[in-house]
Amino acid sequence: MRALRASILVFPLLLLGGGCETNETNAPAGINPDSSVGPAAGQLGGACNVDGDCTNGMVCVQGSGYRGTDKYCAPRCTAIKDCMPLAKTSYVIGPVPTTFTPFLGEPTKSAFGTDALSRGVACAPRTEGGSENVCMFACSHNEALVLDDKGEFKGCYCLPGYKLTASKDACVFDNSHCSIFSYADKASREELKSKWNIDVYSTPCNACNSDMSAADSLGCHTGAFFCNINDTQLNGTCTEYFTVAQLDACIKSKTSFDCACDSGCLDSCRESLGCADICCKCKEASSPKRPVCDDDAGVADTSVPDTGADTSVGDTGTTDTGTTPDTGICTTPGTLHKTVPGSFYCPFVSPAGTYCTSQTQHCCQPSMGSSSCDPIATPCAATETDWRCADATHCPSGQKCCGIGTFVKNPDPMCANYATGFKGTKCATSCAATEIEMCSGTGGCSAGTCTPFTTRASQVGACR
Repeated sequence: MRALRASILVFPLLLLGGGCETNETNAPAGINPDSSVGPAAGQLGGACNVDGDCTNGMVCVQGSGYRGTDKYCAPRCTAIKDCMPLAKTSYVIGPVPTTFTPFLGEPTKSAFGTDALSRGVACAPRTEGGSENVCMFACSHNEALVLDDKGEFKGCYCLPGYKLTASKDACVFDNSHCSIFSYADKASREELKSKWNIDVYSTPCNACNSDMSAADSLGCHTGAFFCNINDTQLNGTCTEYFTVAQLDACIKSKTSFDCACDSGCLDSCRESLGCADICCKCKEASSPKRPVCDDDAGVADTSVPDTGADTSVGDTGTTDTGTTPDTGICTTPGTLHKTVPGSFYCPFVSPAGTYCTSQTQHCCQPSMGSSSCDPIATPCAATETDWRCADATHCPSGQKCCGIGTFVKNPDPMCANYATGFKGTKCATSCAATEIEMCSGTGGCSAGTCTPFTTRASQVGACR
């Protein structure tokens, strides 16, 4: 397969629905569309056999990234921005973790290199070596594009929960294990299926389908089960887990004994040794038994709360040169939001829409799951983004809000600005040359103009 440089479009929804509705009455002759999933045949992103099946002067493109046999209607293009409408007809799923820690394991990077899973689009020659550029998906259905450390298109992997066929020409659902999608709430799982025909392992992790070897080796059981993500493509296995506190309690129970002693026997015992053995009956303190597989055993809810916040991400990008397929990584431009006096927005906090109190709280945002507004004296975890302000109004008088990272202005005005190495925000008398002076729709720049950019799933501003 020829290497393509693809564009990601990430929108502020947990699961992105395309802009096209299915309409069987528009299906060209000879097409048998699936009336429940995806755009209508003949429409943008919809099924086709030949160019004549497509409306509005579009062409019938075969395959994704010059491979595969699926055919769909797509427009001609001169730049990546011409392909944005096509990207909206397929899925963008996120946020997913870029780093995860398996149970009893070490932090591991996801193979996808991004927190949004999508097929990606490219503006490229219709055929290898051809002169007519058309929009095409970079990855086939049930795949997601992979980015390298520089944000460049690297290839395609099967979606979590899917595997390659023996012939390695398609990704099919693998119902033998759970995946990161198992953590989505019920509504999101249903949306994956109804909109994009993406299946999710739905059997709750329990004593019947879980790995209990770690608990067995320690003789410590909790009866609590979860999907242990242990694969770089964000697949996992159902596992019985325990916390450090539970393990400590288990070990303590195994070294503690419940004894019933006959006080009269002890008083009259004349043995120099062994009175306890003679006069007392002891047994180990009780501890949970190994869970048994039955209808009621060990069923655990593996869902996590819906984050309910923006899922936009900023990545590196370049502009179209006009002579080769577009190489840009592109997200929709961010917008400036007015701040609330005395508080600032905390992304992915539960419940959604919660604000942290400035100067007394900070927002600790993990790579996955819910954020929290914590007392400012309580540090965030090392891997979390530490938000302490969004503009100068959240800081003590005379101080600025400084972003710890590097602002990057996207040369394409159709694509979002972003930040690299972003760790959070802080209040300071002045911002270092390597930092970002933060601002908002309310203002707050000591010099320059407040310019929107997107980072860590938030739309914020930088003084430029």
